[in-house]
Amino acid sequence: MEVLVVIVIMSVLAGFALPSYSTHVERVRASEGVQLLVSLLAAQERYRIENNAYATAIASLDIDIPNASNFSVPPNLFNAAARVVTIARLGGSYTLCINSTGVVSCSGAANICAQYAAGGVGICP
Repeated sequence: MEVLVVIVIMSVLAGFALPSYSTHVERVRASEGVQLLVSLLAAQERYRIENNAYATAIASLDIDIPNASNFSVPPNLFNAAARVVTIARLGGSYTLCINSTGVVSCSGAANICAQYAAGGVGICP
């Protein structure tokens, strides 16, 4: 009987902890995407200074993109100052984007995007 009570208590605790842990792990993965976006933005700004326009392809940038284990980086970049680059979470749960001023936006999974929206940041179009 005591073992059963311990199992029930552990199940209840796990029920509360697991969703919180999963959200925390996903936020850490999102930070990988933000770091990638900041690197791409810096490369875009260097390209813009040299060429007076943003690059439309990642191959044009002076950056080696590591194999991102959690995000897909498109081979083509948007040619717009308002939205320099967008990356998507593998599995498709959300998308991160960064504009020319370094503001990171998010669209998709509410539990991840909330950390960007709290600062008044917009949503990726």
